[in-house]
Amino acid sequence: MIANAEGLAGRVAQLRAGFDRSFAEPAGSASQRMEHVLAVQVAGRPYAVRLSEVAGVFTGWSVVPVPGPRPELLGVAGHRGDLVPVYDLAALLGLAEDGRPALDAAGARWVMLAAGSEPVAFVFERPDGHLRMSPDVLPAPGSGGPVWTVVETATRSWTVVALARLVVAIQPDRMGGATPAAQDTGSEPS
Repeated sequence: MIANAEGLAGRVAQLRAGFDRSFAEPAGSASQRMEHVLAVQVAGRPYAVRLSEVAGVFTGWSVVPVPGPRPELLGVAGHRGDLVPVYDLAALLGLAEDGRPALDAAGARWVMLAAGSEPVAFVFERPDGHLRMSPDVLPAPGSGGPVWTVVETATRSWTVVALARLVVAIQPDRMGGATPAAQDTGSEPS
């Protein structure tokens, strides 16, 4: 347990240093405008989400299981006076085994709250840091189009999730809509 706490403290220090370093770099021109993204691990794979689509990242939320129309719904959690539905991001992206969520409510260690008028949260494994990417390679926020896009750099590739589109994709399910995977490109994220 102590080794795990030391590992977490080291990871927090690493994220803090990367964040601070991003402010020390010179600001680019308008032609070099970059989008800030949060890199996360989902089902052991690298993913990224635009920071403009994230209202907050939290740890230690208590998620209370509730029955719902989707197996990906882990339950609800209280946040600033609101009840927030909490979904397993891996399961929504089709990465859970046997159609069951990869995490349960007790495993809700990291939670990402989507920006927007209606609170929706997603559980993921862990944050991996702060990145800056060209807006040209990112999926446009909002509704329509695929929920994810693979972005490759010289050293690594990320699957970038359009969080606003994912929220829109799960909203129709209140009335029996399709799953996000069926609404985008038809292929599994990699």
